[in-house]
Amino acid sequence: MRYAFVAAERTQYPVRMLCRVMEVSTSGFYDYTHRQPRPDPDAQIRIELRSVYAASRHTYGRPRLVAALRQKSYAVGHKRVSRLMQEEGIHCKSKRWFRPRTTDRNHYLPVANNVVARQFAIDNPTPTWVSDITYLPTREGWLYLAVVLSIQTRQILGYSLSDRMPDGLVESAFLNAWSACSGTSGAVFHSDQGPSVRKQ
Repeated sequence: MRYAFVAAERTQYPVRMLCRVMEVSTSGFYDYTHRQPRPDPDAQIRIELRSVYAASRHTYGRPRLVAALRQKSYAVGHKRVSRLMQEEGIHCKSKRWFRPRTTDRNHYLPVANNVVARQFAIDNPTPTWVSDITYLPTREGWLYLAVVLSIQTRQILGYSLSDRMPDGLVESAFLNAWSACSGTSGAVFHSDQGPSVRKQ
């Protein structure tokens, strides 16, 4: 109680005088203050760390947590966040490796005859368009891209983007190409699935 009184009044009176009045030593008082629990300097960061981690559905690891905390104006480094993650029991859920598929050959849809038959000569008088689908990794997941290319000019005539693989992805790319090349007649279109169509 004596040390507590000195601590409470130290802002008003000198510590030595208070210790003399309370008949305690100054060294004993300072030992007392060092034994008192100190506020956690990382308390607010811990709250934000748990909040960001929960919002990510437990998928954020140290790099993303550091970036998220810095966006919230917290001056943190990788070592500090790594220590706090260990103390808070935060572990990133590892995602199973996934590679998207752009071709499904196990379907029962009708397939047009392959009228192109790998004849990709640029001097072919018949306008020939080919299409393919690829996928691009982004921070928010996979992005699917369908393009339509002219055999004769090697130009991209149309394209379509989606974060999924809808049935109409190639069709949208084809319609964009057809709209951009209005006036083209008798073009042959070959998609990556194998079907070909002749557009009159």
